[in-house]
Amino acid sequence: MDAALHQLVAFRYKWITTKNPETWRFEYLSLLLEADRVLEKRRSLQPDQESILRGEDRKLFQTLVDYQKLEKSLTVKLSVKTGWRPSNTEAAVIHADICQRCNRRRSVTVMTSYRICRYCSAGRNPTDAHEDHDDSTPVLWTECGSCQAQYVVDDDDKEKPPECFYCESGSAAPTVQCSECLSRITWPKEIDLKDVDPSNFQCCACVLGVSTIKNRETTVGDLVKHNISSFLRNDDNVIKTPLQGESLFHITRDCDLAHFSSKVEVMPDSNSPLELDGKFIRNQTELKMKLRDIILPQEIKNCAHCLEENSSLQSVCTDTTCVTVMCTDCANELYGESGGRNPQCVFCGSPVSKIRLPMSPVYKL
Repeated sequence: MDAALHQLVAFRYKWITTKNPETWRFEYLSLLLEADRVLEKRRSLQPDQESILRGEDRKLFQTLVDYQKLEKSLTVKLSVKTGWRPSNTEAAVIHADICQRCNRRRSVTVMTSYRICRYCSAGRNPTDAHEDHDDSTPVLWTECGSCQAQYVVDDDDKEKPPECFYCESGSAAPTVQCSECLSRITWPKEIDLKDVDPSNFQCCACVLGVSTIKNRETTVGDLVKHNISSFLRNDDNVIKTPLQGESLFHITRDCDLAHFSSKVEVMPDSNSPLELDGKFIRNQTELKMKLRDIILPQEIKNCAHCLEENSSLQSVCTDTTCVTVMCTDCANELYGESGGRNPQCVFCGSPVSKIRLPMSPVYKL
Protein backbone atom coordinates (compact mmCIF):
# COMPACT_ATOMS: atom_id res chain seq x y z
CA MET A 1 0.00 0.00 0.00
CA ASP A 2 2.82 2.42 0.82
CA ALA A 3 4.30 1.82 -2.63
CA ALA A 4 0.94 2.61 -4.24
CA LEU A 5 0.59 5.82 -2.24
CA HIS A 6 4.11 6.79 -3.21
CA GLN A 7 3.21 6.41 -6.89
CA LEU A 8 0.09 8.55 -6.41
CA VAL A 9 2.07 11.28 -4.67
CA ALA A 10 4.46 11.30 -7.63
CA PHE A 11 1.53 12.43 -9.81
CA ARG A 12 0.69 15.33 -7.47
CA TYR A 13 1.19 17.99 -10.14
CA LYS A 14 -0.08 15.97 -13.10
CA TRP A 15 -3.75 15.25 -12.31
CA ILE A 16 -5.22 18.25 -14.10
CA THR A 17 -5.12 17.36 -17.77
CA THR A 18 -7.87 17.06 -20.35
CA LYS A 19 -5.80 14.67 -22.45
CA ASN A 20 -6.87 11.63 -20.42
CA PRO A 21 -10.68 11.15 -20.34
CA GLU A 22 -10.36 8.28 -17.85
CA THR A 23 -9.02 10.70 -15.23
CA TRP A 24 -12.40 12.45 -15.11
CA ARG A 25 -14.57 9.42 -14.38
CA PHE A 26 -16.70 9.51 -11.22
CA GLU A 27 -15.31 6.23 -9.90
CA TYR A 28 -11.71 7.27 -10.53
CA LEU A 29 -12.07 10.63 -8.82
CA SER A 30 -13.88 9.05 -5.86
CA LEU A 31 -11.08 6.55 -5.27
CA LEU A 32 -8.47 9.27 -5.69
CA LEU A 33 -10.19 11.43 -3.08
CA GLU A 34 -10.41 8.47 -0.72
CA ALA A 35 -6.71 7.70 -1.13
CA ASP A 36 -5.96 11.36 -0.48
CA ARG A 37 -8.04 11.27 2.72
CA VAL A 38 -6.10 8.23 3.92
CA LEU A 39 -2.80 9.98 3.33
CA GLU A 40 -4.07 13.20 4.93
CA LYS A 41 -4.72 11.27 8.14
CA ARG A 42 -1.14 10.07 8.07
CA ARG A 43 0.13 13.58 7.37
CA SER A 44 -1.46 14.79 10.60
CA LEU A 45 1.09 12.56 12.31
CA GLN A 46 3.85 12.99 9.72
CA PRO A 47 3.58 16.63 8.54
CA ASP A 48 6.60 16.37 6.26
CA GLN A 49 4.85 13.82 4.02
CA GLU A 50 3.40 15.26 0.80
CA SER A 51 -0.29 14.82 -0.04
CA ILE A 52 -1.63 13.19 -3.18
CA LEU A 53 -3.67 16.22 -4.18
CA ARG A 54 -3.00 19.92 -4.01
CA GLY A 55 -5.67 21.88 -2.14
CA GLU A 56 -7.17 23.41 -5.27
CA ASP A 57 -7.26 20.04 -7.04
CA ARG A 58 -8.94 18.43 -4.04
CA LYS A 59 -11.70 21.06 -4.08
CA LEU A 60 -12.17 20.66 -7.84
CA PHE A 61 -12.41 16.87 -7.71
CA GLN A 62 -14.79 16.95 -4.73
CA THR A 63 -17.05 19.45 -6.49
CA LEU A 64 -17.14 17.26 -9.62
CA VAL A 65 -17.92 14.15 -7.56
CA ASP A 66 -20.71 15.98 -5.70
CA TYR A 67 -22.13 17.22 -9.01
CA GLN A 68 -22.18 13.69 -10.40
CA LYS A 69 -23.87 12.44 -7.22
CA LEU A 70 -26.63 15.00 -7.75
CA GLU A 71 -27.10 13.84 -11.32
CA LYS A 72 -27.19 10.18 -10.29
CA SER A 73 -29.90 11.01 -7.73
CA LEU A 74 -32.40 12.62 -10.12
CA THR A 75 -34.55 9.49 -10.53
CA VAL A 76 -34.81 8.74 -6.80
CA LYS A 77 -38.45 8.75 -5.68
CA LEU A 78 -39.65 10.40 -2.50
CA SER A 79 -42.83 11.71 -0.89
CA VAL A 80 -43.56 15.36 -0.14
CA LYS A 81 -46.44 17.14 1.58
CA THR A 82 -48.20 19.94 -0.29
CA GLY A 83 -51.47 21.82 0.02
CA TRP A 84 -54.60 20.51 -1.66
CA ARG A 85 -55.52 21.31 -5.26
CA PRO A 86 -59.30 21.88 -5.52
CA SER A 87 -60.94 21.10 -8.84
CA ASN A 88 -64.57 22.26 -8.82
CA THR A 89 -64.70 21.20 -5.19
CA GLU A 90 -67.73 22.30 -3.20
CA ALA A 91 -67.05 24.31 -0.04
CA ALA A 92 -68.39 27.39 1.71
CA VAL A 93 -67.48 30.90 0.56
CA ILE A 94 -66.21 31.90 4.04
CA HIS A 95 -64.84 35.25 2.81
CA ALA A 96 -67.28 37.61 1.03
CA ASP A 97 -67.44 41.32 0.20
CA ILE A 98 -69.94 43.74 -1.39
CA CYS A 99 -69.45 44.73 -5.03
CA GLN A 100 -69.33 48.53 -5.30
CA ARG A 101 -71.27 48.50 -8.57
CA CYS A 102 -74.10 45.96 -8.18
CA ASN A 103 -74.14 45.95 -4.36
CA ARG A 104 -74.31 42.18 -4.21
CA ARG A 105 -72.20 40.08 -1.88
CA ARG A 106 -69.66 37.98 -3.71
CA SER A 107 -66.76 35.77 -2.79
CA VAL A 108 -63.68 37.92 -2.38
CA THR A 109 -62.00 35.69 -4.98
CA VAL A 110 -64.30 36.98 -7.77
CA MET A 111 -63.62 40.61 -6.98
CA THR A 112 -61.35 42.69 -9.18
CA SER A 113 -59.66 45.99 -8.43
CA TYR A 114 -61.73 48.72 -6.81
CA ARG A 115 -63.97 46.04 -5.25
CA ILE A 116 -65.91 45.39 -8.47
CA CYS A 117 -67.09 41.81 -9.05
CA ARG A 118 -65.97 40.09 -12.22
CA TYR A 119 -69.52 40.01 -13.59
CA CYS A 120 -69.76 43.80 -13.51
CA SER A 121 -66.17 44.16 -14.67
CA ALA A 122 -66.86 41.97 -17.71
CA GLY A 123 -70.06 43.87 -18.56
CA ARG A 124 -72.27 40.92 -17.72
CA ASN A 125 -75.63 41.28 -16.05
CA PRO A 126 -74.93 40.64 -12.35
CA THR A 127 -78.39 39.10 -11.99
CA ASP A 128 -77.16 36.25 -14.19
CA ALA A 129 -74.94 35.17 -11.34
CA HIS A 130 -75.99 33.36 -8.21
CA GLU A 131 -77.77 35.17 -5.44
CA ASP A 132 -75.75 37.02 -2.85
CA HIS A 133 -73.05 35.00 -1.17
CA ASP A 134 -72.79 34.80 2.55
CA ASP A 135 -70.02 33.13 4.48
CA SER A 136 -71.76 29.74 4.40
CA THR A 137 -72.95 29.71 0.76
CA PRO A 138 -71.78 26.47 -0.92
CA VAL A 139 -69.76 27.24 -4.05
CA LEU A 140 -67.27 25.50 -6.31
CA TRP A 141 -63.60 26.12 -5.66
CA THR A 142 -60.87 25.51 -8.21
CA GLU A 143 -57.20 26.32 -8.69
CA CYS A 144 -55.76 28.30 -11.57
CA GLY A 145 -53.62 26.08 -13.75
CA SER A 146 -51.22 28.94 -14.45
CA CYS A 147 -50.60 30.75 -11.16
CA GLN A 148 -52.04 28.19 -8.68
CA ALA A 149 -54.27 30.82 -7.06
CA GLN A 150 -57.54 29.37 -5.73
CA TYR A 151 -60.88 31.02 -6.46
CA VAL A 152 -64.63 30.43 -6.77
CA VAL A 153 -65.93 29.33 -10.18
CA ASP A 154 -69.50 29.43 -11.55
CA ASP A 155 -71.37 26.30 -12.59
CA ASP A 156 -71.39 27.64 -16.15
CA ASP A 157 -67.60 27.89 -16.19
CA LYS A 158 -66.64 24.67 -14.44
CA GLU A 159 -66.02 22.79 -17.69
CA LYS A 160 -63.51 25.37 -18.88
CA PRO A 161 -59.76 24.95 -18.27
CA PRO A 162 -59.04 26.43 -14.83
CA GLU A 163 -57.66 29.93 -15.36
CA CYS A 164 -58.28 32.84 -13.04
CA PHE A 165 -59.55 36.27 -14.14
CA TYR A 166 -56.10 37.80 -13.69
CA CYS A 167 -54.23 35.26 -15.82
CA GLU A 168 -56.89 35.62 -18.52
CA SER A 169 -56.26 39.37 -18.57
CA GLY A 170 -52.48 38.96 -18.51
CA SER A 171 -51.86 40.37 -15.03
CA ALA A 172 -50.51 38.91 -11.81
CA ALA A 173 -53.14 37.60 -9.41
CA PRO A 174 -53.09 39.27 -5.98
CA THR A 175 -53.19 36.57 -3.34
CA VAL A 176 -53.06 35.91 0.36
CA GLN A 177 -51.46 32.72 1.66
CA CYS A 178 -53.17 30.25 3.96
CA SER A 179 -51.06 29.81 7.09
CA GLU A 180 -52.12 26.16 7.39
CA CYS A 181 -51.88 24.57 3.93
CA LEU A 182 -49.83 27.36 2.27
CA SER A 183 -52.32 27.59 -0.61
CA ARG A 184 -52.64 30.98 -2.29
CA ILE A 185 -56.14 32.48 -2.37
CA THR A 186 -57.13 35.23 -4.81
CA TRP A 187 -57.56 38.38 -2.75
CA PRO A 188 -57.52 41.92 -4.24
CA LYS A 189 -55.20 44.28 -2.40
CA GLU A 190 -58.01 46.83 -2.05
CA ILE A 191 -60.02 44.50 0.19
CA ASP A 192 -59.00 44.37 3.84
CA LEU A 193 -58.56 41.08 5.67
CA LYS A 194 -61.07 42.38 8.22
CA ASP A 195 -58.93 42.35 11.34
CA VAL A 196 -57.32 39.03 10.40
CA ASP A 197 -53.57 38.86 10.88
CA PRO A 198 -52.16 37.80 7.47
CA SER A 199 -49.81 35.40 9.24
CA ASN A 200 -52.86 33.60 10.72
CA PHE A 201 -55.12 33.71 7.65
CA GLN A 202 -56.83 30.42 6.78
CA CYS A 203 -58.49 29.40 3.53
CA CYS A 204 -62.06 28.11 3.40
CA ALA A 205 -61.01 24.46 3.49
CA CYS A 206 -58.81 24.86 6.56
CA VAL A 207 -61.54 26.88 8.33
CA LEU A 208 -63.98 24.04 7.64
CA GLY A 209 -61.55 21.36 8.82
CA VAL A 210 -61.06 19.78 5.39
CA SER A 211 -57.88 17.73 5.04
CA THR A 212 -55.73 20.07 2.96
CA ILE A 213 -52.24 18.60 3.41
CA LYS A 214 -51.69 15.88 0.85
CA ASN A 215 -48.87 13.39 0.34
CA ARG A 216 -47.50 13.48 -3.17
CA GLU A 217 -45.03 11.19 -4.86
CA THR A 218 -42.29 12.90 -6.83
CA THR A 219 -38.61 12.53 -7.74
CA VAL A 220 -35.45 14.42 -6.90
CA GLY A 221 -35.38 15.48 -10.56
CA ASP A 222 -38.80 17.14 -10.32
CA LEU A 223 -37.74 19.05 -7.22
CA VAL A 224 -34.51 20.14 -8.90
CA LYS A 225 -36.45 21.39 -11.93
CA HIS A 226 -38.64 23.63 -9.75
CA ASN A 227 -35.91 24.69 -7.28
CA ILE A 228 -32.65 24.57 -9.21
CA SER A 229 -30.88 27.23 -7.11
CA SER A 230 -31.48 25.20 -3.93
CA PHE A 231 -29.70 22.21 -5.45
CA LEU A 232 -27.00 23.69 -7.65
CA ARG A 233 -25.13 26.97 -7.57
CA ASN A 234 -23.77 27.51 -11.07
CA ASP A 235 -22.41 31.07 -11.10
CA ASP A 236 -21.79 32.62 -14.52
CA ASN A 237 -23.21 29.46 -16.07
CA VAL A 238 -19.86 27.68 -15.66
CA ILE A 239 -21.57 24.39 -16.52
CA LYS A 240 -23.24 25.40 -19.78
CA THR A 241 -25.89 22.66 -19.86
CA PRO A 242 -26.21 21.43 -16.26
CA LEU A 243 -27.67 18.05 -15.36
CA GLN A 244 -28.08 16.90 -18.95
CA GLY A 245 -26.07 13.70 -18.64
CA GLU A 246 -22.78 15.07 -19.95
CA SER A 247 -19.67 13.21 -18.86
CA LEU A 248 -17.35 14.91 -16.40
CA PHE A 249 -14.69 14.88 -19.10
CA HIS A 250 -16.85 16.94 -21.47
CA ILE A 251 -17.82 19.33 -18.68
CA THR A 252 -14.22 19.95 -17.63
CA ARG A 253 -13.03 20.24 -21.21
CA ASP A 254 -15.48 23.05 -21.97
CA CYS A 255 -15.19 25.18 -18.82
CA ASP A 256 -12.76 27.26 -16.79
CA LEU A 257 -11.33 24.75 -14.31
CA ALA A 258 -9.45 27.42 -12.37
CA HIS A 259 -12.71 28.88 -11.05
CA PHE A 260 -14.94 25.81 -11.21
CA SER A 261 -14.97 24.90 -7.50
CA SER A 262 -15.57 28.52 -6.44
CA LYS A 263 -18.54 28.96 -8.78
CA VAL A 264 -20.21 25.55 -8.56
CA GLU A 265 -21.69 24.07 -5.40
CA VAL A 266 -24.10 21.19 -4.83
CA MET A 267 -26.74 21.67 -2.11
CA PRO A 268 -25.65 25.22 -1.19
CA ASP A 269 -26.97 26.73 2.02
CA SER A 270 -30.33 28.24 1.12
CA ASN A 271 -33.28 29.61 3.05
CA SER A 272 -35.51 29.54 -0.02
CA PRO A 273 -38.56 27.31 0.52
CA LEU A 274 -38.89 24.36 -1.83
CA GLU A 275 -41.84 24.34 -4.23
CA LEU A 276 -43.45 21.78 -6.50
CA ASP A 277 -45.68 22.92 -9.36
CA GLY A 278 -46.04 26.32 -7.73
CA LYS A 279 -46.99 24.91 -4.32
CA PHE A 280 -44.88 25.33 -1.21
CA ILE A 281 -43.83 22.04 0.32
CA ARG A 282 -44.91 21.62 3.91
CA ASN A 283 -42.24 19.27 5.32
CA GLN A 284 -39.33 21.57 4.39
CA THR A 285 -36.85 20.74 7.17
CA GLU A 286 -37.39 16.99 7.03
CA LEU A 287 -37.25 16.98 3.23
CA LYS A 288 -34.04 19.02 3.00
CA MET A 289 -32.30 16.68 5.45
CA LYS A 290 -33.49 13.66 3.46
CA LEU A 291 -32.36 15.21 0.18
CA ARG A 292 -28.90 15.86 1.58
CA ASP A 293 -28.67 12.23 2.72
CA ILE A 294 -29.75 11.06 -0.75
CA ILE A 295 -27.54 13.37 -2.80
CA LEU A 296 -24.51 13.72 -0.53
CA PRO A 297 -24.58 10.59 1.64
CA GLN A 298 -21.98 9.77 4.21
CA GLU A 299 -19.05 8.23 2.41
CA ILE A 300 -19.10 4.43 2.19
CA LYS A 301 -15.48 3.38 2.25
CA ASN A 302 -13.83 0.33 0.78
CA CYS A 303 -12.22 -2.45 2.77
CA ALA A 304 -8.45 -2.09 2.40
CA HIS A 305 -8.09 -5.84 1.76
CA CYS A 306 -11.00 -7.01 -0.42
CA LEU A 307 -11.74 -3.49 -1.75
CA GLU A 308 -15.49 -4.06 -1.39
CA GLU A 309 -17.73 -1.20 -0.23
CA ASN A 310 -18.87 -1.59 3.35
CA SER A 311 -20.63 0.83 5.68
CA SER A 312 -19.30 -0.82 8.87
CA LEU A 313 -15.54 -0.86 8.39
CA GLN A 314 -13.28 -0.70 11.42
CA SER A 315 -9.66 0.04 12.16
CA VAL A 316 -8.00 -3.21 13.24
CA CYS A 317 -4.48 -1.90 13.80
CA THR A 318 -4.02 0.15 16.95
CA ASP A 319 -0.83 1.78 15.67
CA THR A 320 -1.81 5.46 15.39
CA THR A 321 0.12 5.86 12.15
CA CYS A 322 -1.95 3.17 10.41
CA VAL A 323 -5.27 4.50 9.13
CA THR A 324 -6.49 1.54 7.08
CA VAL A 325 -9.92 0.06 7.74
CA MET A 326 -11.22 -3.43 7.06
CA CYS A 327 -14.41 -5.45 7.09
CA THR A 328 -14.94 -8.12 9.74
CA ASP A 329 -14.51 -11.07 7.35
CA CYS A 330 -11.14 -9.87 6.06
CA ALA A 331 -9.86 -9.02 9.54
CA ASN A 332 -10.69 -12.51 10.79
CA GLU A 333 -9.25 -14.08 7.64
CA LEU A 334 -5.91 -12.31 8.07
CA TYR A 335 -5.51 -12.29 11.83
CA GLY A 336 -8.10 -14.59 13.39
CA GLU A 337 -7.54 -18.06 14.81
CA SER A 338 -9.14 -19.62 11.73
CA GLY A 339 -7.05 -17.43 9.42
CA GLY A 340 -3.40 -17.03 8.65
CA ARG A 341 -2.55 -15.24 11.91
CA ASN A 342 -0.13 -12.93 10.16
CA PRO A 343 2.75 -11.90 12.44
CA GLN A 344 2.32 -8.24 11.53
CA CYS A 345 -0.12 -5.73 10.09
CA VAL A 346 -0.09 -6.32 6.34
CA PHE A 347 -0.39 -2.57 5.72
CA CYS A 348 1.97 -0.83 8.12
CA GLY A 349 4.08 -3.72 9.39
CA SER A 350 3.22 -3.25 13.08
CA PRO A 351 3.49 -6.42 15.20
CA VAL A 352 0.33 -8.47 15.49
CA SER A 353 0.12 -7.59 19.19
CA LYS A 354 -1.33 -4.30 18.03
CA ILE A 355 -4.13 -5.92 16.04
CA ARG A 356 -7.68 -5.62 17.38
CA LEU A 357 -10.21 -7.90 15.71
CA PRO A 358 -13.66 -6.36 15.19
CA MET A 359 -15.99 -6.95 18.13
CA SER A 360 -13.17 -8.70 20.01
CA PRO A 361 -10.62 -7.76 22.70
CA VAL A 362 -7.08 -6.95 21.60
CA TYR A 363 -5.68 -10.13 20.09
CA LYS A 364 -2.27 -11.30 21.23
CA LEU A 365 -0.15 -14.24 20.21
